[in-house]
Amino acid sequence: GLLPAPSAPALASDADIRRLIVEECRAQPWLAKAHVEVLVRDGAVELRGVVMDASYREALRVIAENVPGVRRVEDRLAVIDPITGSFLKEHDKYLF
Repeated sequence: GLLPAPSAPALASDADIRRLIVEECRAQPWLAKAHVEVLVRDGAVELRGVVMDASYREALRVIAENVPGVRRVEDRLAVIDPITGSFLKEHDKYLF
């Protein structure tokens, strides 16, 4: 016989998505010195703020992308050199 169709998972609310991203970020000790704001609207995540290393920026994007219900991630993070305090360029434009 035919098996019943699996029920679709409930869509995550924007508040749920934000909470899951923030919880995962707080669990990462390397993010202690990052200053990141997480905004969510209709499943679209916007990451704003400052990190001290480009690899942190990439990791934050991956954290957000892996949360159920996220439709897209907009990266508005700036990478700052921890020694000079200068904004680092990426993709030939300043991030801030």
